[in-house]
Amino acid sequence: MIRFSVKGEIKEVWKKVKNNFIQIFSANVLNKIVSMVVNMVITRVLTTAQYGSWSYIFNLYSYLTLISAFGLLNGAFQFGAENRDNKDKEFSFYKYCLKKGLEIDFLIIIAGTVFIEVSGLALPDVKYYLVAYIPMLLLEYVMQMLLTILRCENRIKEYARVLNINTTFNALGTCIGAFGGIIGIVIGKYLAIFVSLIVLMLYMFQETKSIRDSTDVLLLSEIKELWHFSAMACISSAMNSLLYLLDVSMVTSLLANPNLTGIYKVATLIPNAVSFIPSSVIVVILPNIIANNKNRNWLRKHVKKYYIYMGLLNMTVAMVIILFAPLIIFILSGDKYADAVTPFRILMIGFAISSTFRSLSSNVLFGLKKVNINMITSIVSGGADIFLNYFFIKRYGIIGAAFATVISETIASIIAFTYTYLLIFKGQVQNVRKNN
Repeated sequence: MIRFSVKGEIKEVWKKVKNNFIQIFSANVLNKIVSMVVNMVITRVLTTAQYGSWSYIFNLYSYLTLISAFGLLNGAFQFGAENRDNKDKEFSFYKYCLKKGLEIDFLIIIAGTVFIEVSGLALPDVKYYLVAYIPMLLLEYVMQMLLTILRCENRIKEYARVLNINTTFNALGTCIGAFGGIIGIVIGKYLAIFVSLIVLMLYMFQETKSIRDSTDVLLLSEIKELWHFSAMACISSAMNSLLYLLDVSMVTSLLANPNLTGIYKVATLIPNAVSFIPSSVIVVILPNIIANNKNRNWLRKHVKKYYIYMGLLNMTVAMVIILFAPLIIFILSGDKYADAVTPFRILMIGFAISSTFRSLSSNVLFGLKKVNINMITSIVSGGADIFLNYFFIKRYGIIGAAFATVISETIASIIAFTYTYLLIFKGQVQNVRKNN
């Protein structure tokens, strides 16, 4: 039995993570605010048709990002953090993931370009803009790899600083480029990421040199384990993103009412946006979970604290937002979206459950390399979401869609949390001493 004082333990956890949390939380808040400002600018600079075309381009590009490098960024994060006490091995994983990831993304760009040229797009006029934009995949992969290294080494302050730099340059490039139309935005984004990468590479000169000079060759067994982990993580992440897109699509197809689609879309904005709050905590704690993933005593002590801390944080956020839901909807969207309040409140209940139990559990399982269970959880919850949406939307409209989402997220939370609990407190996590 582990003696546990909630007040004392929460203070201890907060003391350990508060500085890093404040850094990454501030960076995420800045990112959200800047994103809103950028959206306000480009919707006013571009015509309605141009903005619709740009949204279509970015959505199609987002589908490609789901399979970028087949999840090797996840593998680099996991195996890099695991081996951060062995720099040669750590940077050999980064070098392998960077090289193979760029090769894969290059093939994805070629395949995507061919598909765009031969297929009939819903908006044919965007074809050439899209072909010009998708090579961004390579630059973004390099950027994310360098950011991953900072996360693996638990350099959260520097990670947050680089995020702020990239956010600023991207906002400037997008807003200034918008005055030149869609092609201006594309050029602006390229210039922004080039400048961000130059700054980042200068800032991380030693790390980029270590990647280049790494001579440690990965064993075949290590490569196989890396690919299995990365592929499973990629499938799980891609399915979760696809199901979010399908959720809104089912409301549109089953109700055939654009007004209801718009109302439901507004109801989903804040629950999805505030997910950055628990995500900020996870960014801070995940490298330590990975570094201690074979230390059962460490996991039992700390993971229990994380659940209580995350639960209190998420419930507080959810209760405040639910209480002020009508005011929030009015400020963000106006009186015409008043019908979004009820599904909005329902989805915030789902946020409190999912962000505590599913999100944290999935990341703990990620850190313990149990990515298969995350994939199974995504498949089960995804199937439940589609099934429940089909029947609930027909009967209860957008409120039914909200309930379907909450129920499917609750199912996923039960599966992920139960498996995590059994694995850490009842399972076979190897207990070896770690100094982290």
